[in-house]
Amino acid sequence: MTDTLYGLTPYANHSRTEMGFTNFQWVLPGKVARSSQPGYTGHDGVQKISMVQVMFLKTKGIRCIISANEYGIDTDSQNNLTKANIAYHHYSVKDMRAPSQFQLQNAADRMQQAISGGGGVLVYCGYGQGRTGTFVTAWAMLKYFAAADGKRKLSRNEMCNSKFLSDNFGVEKAHQVAAIRAVVALPDAEPATAGDSVRDSNSWTPAFIGSAGMGQPDATGTVLQFANFNGGGSGLSDVKF
Repeated sequence: MTDTLYGLTPYANHSRTEMGFTNFQWVLPGKVARSSQPGYTGHDGVQKISMVQVMFLKTKGIRCIISANEYGIDTDSQNNLTKANIAYHHYSVKDMRAPSQFQLQNAADRMQQAISGGGGVLVYCGYGQGRTGTFVTAWAMLKYFAAADGKRKLSRNEMCNSKFLSDNFGVEKAHQVAAIRAVVALPDAEPATAGDSVRDSNSWTPAFIGSAGMGQPDATGTVLQFANFNGGGSGLSDVKF
């Protein structure tokens, strides 16, 4: 039986490539996937997504992309995704850095909207590990685990420590853990007794909850283009703060 994290599959670093996406794997089968940027060559760069790659994503059920890469996609890639009705949301984060609380909350809201609408979500950064894991963890803590904190062996506070998040989500840096704890409104300090990796099945399956609403940018934020999930359009956005 596949190891599970209360219904989620723990991160497993690998270098296999599928249609230009290295390290592709499902976090929640059919719902949330993670990978490298398309065509990853060892560092962040402007991404190109061909129509062949778009069709690959569609066969996987992907209807929304969350990018934590420092750079965005080119115009042709935007057009390809639009034609395929795949939403693309860019949250610019430099390698080894931590996203802002707004970026994490906004991305979690958009991920949940896509999932609630029946689509799958792909999250990537550069290689698909630290920043990707940070965004995936924020979604898991804010949406997947939020409704039943008392029904698991470990609470969100116990899970949100460096060892647990590294072992199970691929989070790499202490400041990435701190960003997750902040957006989940947990105490600044990690718990003294950290939870270990969860590598066994659990009979409880959390119910998905609806989006908490699209967050609003702070006073220093830029104007955002929000995706029209209800209307069926692809929806493109760029969130860089």
